[in-house]
Amino acid sequence: MRYTAAHNIGAKFNADGTVRFFPGNTIISMIDHNAPIYEEFKGIRAQLKSLKAADCMTFLPDDSLHMTVFEGVCHQWREPSAWTNLLPIDCKLSETDDLFEERFAAVRPLGKVRMRAVELGGFGGQSLRLMPVSEADAAELKRYRDEMSEAFGIRFPNHDTYGFHISICYFVKEPTDADIEEIQAVHQKVKAYLAEKEVIFTPQPPVLTFFDNMFRFNPFRIPRNGL
Repeated sequence: MRYTAAHNIGAKFNADGTVRFFPGNTIISMIDHNAPIYEEFKGIRAQLKSLKAADCMTFLPDDSLHMTVFEGVCHQWREPSAWTNLLPIDCKLSETDDLFEERFAAVRPLGKVRMRAVELGGFGGQSLRLMPVSEADAAELKRYRDEMSEAFGIRFPNHDTYGFHISICYFVKEPTDADIEEIQAVHQKVKAYLAEKEVIFTPQPPVLTFFDNMFRFNPFRIPRNGL
């Protein structure tokens, strides 16, 4: 497996690992810090942080941890496949905030679903990959995402194959072969642990959030300063 920092540097992060201005909106389920999944997540993250390869990574702060349920738009990614078809591609980001806030309230909320943590993965970073526990859970997530896609006028190319996850970190330096070997060893250990422990949790209700960068997702409108 080859990882890369190329997609992150100059976009979401600087080369020194500091966060960059990267505004947008998205629908997420925040991770409950009082739930067992948070303790499991911290243990898995600690294994990555203990590696020499951690020098290649920027880890996300605790208060930003979430499972993305449906992606919104990002100001810097103005392409037809990543933008709402209900507004011009050169419209202000604040206009998408207005539209999505109205449309989000009109969609039937996501019902209770259960997710299972299955493994570590990622290309531009590392994340804890999640799968619906049952076919009924998968069907409810599909129903919600399909209705959100219709309401927001967005259908990403990976809409039907989207992989649920909790992001842990992003690569900000290109990992060496030795780094990759270290990371892969943690992958094997975590996958075996999750297969034995069976870590299952119920995500919190999704919320529409607004952000200026990858370190904070606000469940309320934020100033766009002319954007």
